[in-house]
This record gives sequence, structure tokens and C-alpha cells, in this order.
Amino acid sequence: MNSRTAIVRAVSALAIAAALLIACAERPPEKPAAPTFAGATVEEWRDRLSGPDAAVAAEKLRTPDAVPVLVAAGLRADPEVAMETERIILALGEPAAQPLAKEAASTDHNRSARAIYLLSRMGDSACGAVPQLVELIRRGHQQSKKPIAVNPEPALTDIGPCAAPDLVPLLADEELRESAIDVLEHYGVQAVPALLAIGEFADEEHRDVVRGLESSLRMELRLPDLRTAAAIRVEGIDPEHDVLRGIVEDEDDLELLGIEDMPATSAVTRLRNHLASSDPVRRRLAARTLAKFGPLAQPALPELESLLDTDDMHLRWAVISALGEIGEPAADTAPRLAELYDQSTNIESRRRTAWALGRIGWASRDAVGDLGETALDTSASTPLRIDTIFALARIDPGGQQDLLASLLSDTRWPIRRTAAEALVITGPIAIGTLQHSLESDDPRTRRMAAIGLLKLGTKYPFAQDVLAQSAPDDDEFVAWAQSIALQTD
Repeated sequence: MNSRTAIVRAVSALAIAAALLIACAERPPEKPAAPTFAGATVEEWRDRLSGPDAAVAAEKLRTPDAVPVLVAAGLRADPEVAMETERIILALGEPAAQPLAKEAASTDHNRSARAIYLLSRMGDSACGAVPQLVELIRRGHQQSKKPIAVNPEPALTDIGPCAAPDLVPLLADEELRESAIDVLEHYGVQAVPALLAIGEFADEEHRDVVRGLESSLRMELRLPDLRTAAAIRVEGIDPEHDVLRGIVEDEDDLELLGIEDMPATSAVTRLRNHLASSDPVRRRLAARTLAKFGPLAQPALPELESLLDTDDMHLRWAVISALGEIGEPAADTAPRLAELYDQSTNIESRRRTAWALGRIGWASRDAVGDLGETALDTSASTPLRIDTIFALARIDPGGQQDLLASLLSDTRWPIRRTAAEALVITGPIAIGTLQHSLESDDPRTRRMAAIGLLKLGTKYPFAQDVLAQSAPDDDEFVAWAQSIALQTD
């Protein structure tokens, strides 16, 4: 081989090597295979669970082997996969409770927080995780054991009264007592039977705590005051002469607004001028202050309505709150508020708008369709659903009885409780609705119906008569409520 041939071959080899290097460099890295659960990826399971054979797919996932793997992988996965996995976990319901409870005990903050978040969204389906969550409360107060990463109390609050029997024993421990009370107070009167079931008290302090808590929880059976804080504040005020004290507490704000020692009517006039200010801080403060004047702020309606389309979100929120506090006189703003509710994707904006529409009342009836969709949407935010449920009860008390009754069996107990309270605020028209609900096969519905009848009975004795004369119930809470009605009868 002569030197020329050798050089040519060497150059060719280098060219081939370079081409191979370039090809490898340009070739995109292979995407790692998606994890599988019970033989399919998250995307495949999502498609199956939304397809015609969803029930069959769900049963395949609800196996002792698949669920824990799915839960563990979902909490470790990247955000995009985790979101899809969480949806599947929530769709599984009760079988996911135990694996999630195990993950909630993790010392990894992110995994623990996501597990507790999912348990809080599962409602009644998470009742099986209650003993482990209560044990986490104990562990959080015992320094000798591993520290907990996330407080489980919010999840117990959202899961509901099924946790009361496990929480009540904590009242005997001085260190755990406050945590137990914080959660039990959210359950209201539904926690009373668990308190009455205490066999003996650890000491006199334990007895006093239990008796005091029981008395406090029974206060839920009183009829609610439907007036807003602003309406109560201005009741009996002579707007031409009386000054509303304490409306603005911050001295700098008082100086900025300049309404100190002004009669209510003059103060509202000054605040209307501030709404036209070029200073955004002044405008927001004026709108928030007008909300505190309640119905007395009615003269400011033209200025408030003109600001509903402002790009300043915080100003718009303050304006919406002021319109809600003014109430029925703000009826002309209801159509625009209904549009804002329909168009908004911001949960806080929708909550405030729903509340204002409810306070305005019947004039907001065009929003009933959208509000009803939200109230029935189990994937929607619980606080938003609560606000829409109350709004529906105020806007159309008679026309929303069936919808409210259907929510008495919702899987989330705060929604069931809200539906019962909403029926109560519709007045005596709800007695027939609650009587019919008391005949339901679902004990959750019967419990909420019993609470509603007890509360209405404080003003309309016939409501308690309906409960007292109903067929004996084998549900512990309903039976207790019937005994209360019989004692009152």
C-alpha cells in the first residue's frame, strides 16, 4: 500500500467517524418509557376510565397490588404525570385511602402534603384513612417518635364527621385536646353523639371540656342571622346625622379618605369622589369602605357599576363586595355580575361574584344556570361550590329545592352541610323537601335532613314535629336528632 492510498483511507475513516458523531449528536435522546400500573400507562388508564368500559377498567385498577403502586408512583412522578395520576387516584375512591394514609406519614414533605391533599378531596371515601391520620396527630406531639412532615388536621376537617369517634379520645389528653377540638368544631352538631358515647372521664377537666364542647356544638341548631355584618352595623342609623364609628381603623387611611366625624351620608358622598381618583390605592380603599356602609352606600351605585369592568382586579373585587353589601337595591348590576361570573376562570373572583349575586336576590335569576352547574360540579373547588349553593338559595328559594336536596348526599360533607343550611335559609318551604329527604336510603341524606328540621323547628315547630313523628332510624345521629325532637315536642 503506497502512502497516498493510506492517507485516502485514513481521511475516509475520519469522515465516516465524524458523520457518525454528528448523526448521534443530532438524534434526539430516547424518551424513557412511561411507567405502567397494572399493565397500562397513566394515559391509557385515563382513556379507559373515560371510555365505555370505565367500570371494568376501574375494577382492574382497584386491586390490592395496583393501587399502592399507582399512589406511590403518582406522588413521585413529574408534575404533568402526577396530575393525571391524581385524577385516577381520586376516581378509585375508597381503595386509595389506605395507601394514601401510608404516604401521608412520609417524612418527605412533598409526598406527605400531596397525599393529605388528595385525602381531603376524597370526602367520605377517605374515612378508612382516619385512624392513621389521627395517629399522625399523636405522633406530632411526641418528640420521641419521627416528626411528621405535614399537619393532617385539614384533611380530617374535610373528610368529615366519620372521624369524630377517633378524635374524641384525644380530648382526654391535655396535649392533644386543642387539635381534637379544632377539628370537632368543624363537624358541629354531628360530633355530639360521639361525645355522648364517652364512657368515663379521665378527670374533672376532661369532663368540663367535653360538656363545654357539646354545648358549643349544639349552638349550630339555632337559625342563622341572614343579615351581613354591614347591614347589622348600620341598622337604626340616621344617615344624615349619625357617624359610623370604626369604619376605617387605620389612621393613615382615615387621613387619606378624610371621612372622620362625617355623618354617613356625607361620608358616602366623599367616598364616591374618591372612586374617581387617579390614585389606585385611594379607589380600592374607597370601594372597600363603601362595602362597610352596606345599604347606606346605595347612592354610590353609578360609580360602583362603572368600575365593574376595571382592569384592576383588586378594585373590581372590592366593588363586587360593595354591591353585594348594598343588596337588592343593586339589582341593575345583576346582569353584568352574571356575565362576570360566567366569563371568569379565577376562583376568588367567581366566589365573590356568586356571593354578591346571592345578596342581590331574585334580580340575579339569569345566573341560576351557571351557578347550578358549579354547585353540582364535584371537581370544582369546595369553597366555590359552597358560595354558589348559598347564592342559589337566596336567588330562587322555591325553584332550587330539588337541586339543594340532591346535594344532601354529596361525597364531601362540607357540601352536604351547606346544602342543609341553604335549605334552612329558604324558610318553611324547605320542610316538605327535608321530610322527603328523611325517607332516603342514604344515611348521609337523612342526617342532613334531620339537622335542617331541628334548625327550622326553632322557629317553625311543625318542622320538629315532622322529625319526631318520622319512623325510628337505625343511624346513630338521626336517632339522636329524633330524640331531641321528641323532647321538644
